Amino acid sequence: MGFYIIVYDIGDQGKRQRVVEILEKWGLRRIQRSAFVGYVQEGRAKDIAREIEMTIDLEKDVVHIVQIERKEWNRAIVVGTSKWSAGSPEGSVVLR
Repeated sequence: MGFYIIVYDIGDQGKRQRVVEILEKWGLRRIQRSAFVGYVQEGRAKDIAREIEMTIDLEKDVVHIVQIERKEWNRAIVVGTSKWSAGSPEGSVVLR
């Protein structure tokens, strides 16, 4: 399993909502309006990318799917809070 952060910039609300549904279906956790994190089984990141590719406007939208080391995520610095702050990295520094 790999740990991933997925961030996106999608203009159309309907397409954006479909991407949210795809990411939630794969068990990823929302941490901001346009950002999700979570574990993905090896090889499944490409499956997620293919689903998203069929959903977004490839001329206007962008989605980044980045594998990172969990230990790096745990060292994140989080500034502020939001309704998704429960998704803050474990052991992270939270500045409020």
